[in-house]
Amino acid sequence: LGQMASYLDDGLPEPLRLARSQLQSNAPPMSIELSIATIERELGRPLDELFVEFDPDPIAAASIGQVHRALIRDAAGAERAVAVKVQYPGVAEAIVSDLRNADLLGAVLRQGFGGLDPAEMVDEIKLRIAEETDYELEARNQQLFAEYYRDHPFIKIPEVVPELSTRCVLTTEL
Repeated sequence: LGQMASYLDDGLPEPLRLARSQLQSNAPPMSIELSIATIERELGRPLDELFVEFDPDPIAAASIGQVHRALIRDAAGAERAVAVKVQYPGVAEAIVSDLRNADLLGAVLRQGFGGLDPAEMVDEIKLRIAEETDYELEARNQQLFAEYYRDHPFIKIPEVVPELSTRCVLTTEL
């Protein structure tokens, strides 16, 4: 519900905005063992074969995953710093299950914004949140932006490392 409310930030009362920001900033990280197991399962190789170096402490954690800093060796043999975004195991299934209850959000909106029929908005929110669990879609979109802004003088979009990205792991330039 907090994630759904983030789409409505400007229209939320101050106490709800503060509570939502707490949900986003206090996400607990998953254990390093679980993170490594997820990466190895998704990429099909041991961690030490995938990365020259991998920081076990996440540099960021959010509601559906966390990010680790790592080093890879590129085709030319140079080391490159990357960000490895790892989705919490089972989070996609949990979100799908939670979205079945998203109509509750519609009921809350109807009460808070009298006369509003939020059905279309709730359907849109369900779709967008479900998309957030698809790192392959995120990778394609990020790569499109990276290509579009490639020669821009000050906008830099990190390139995706496709061979180290799956539906639940997204590796990009750091």
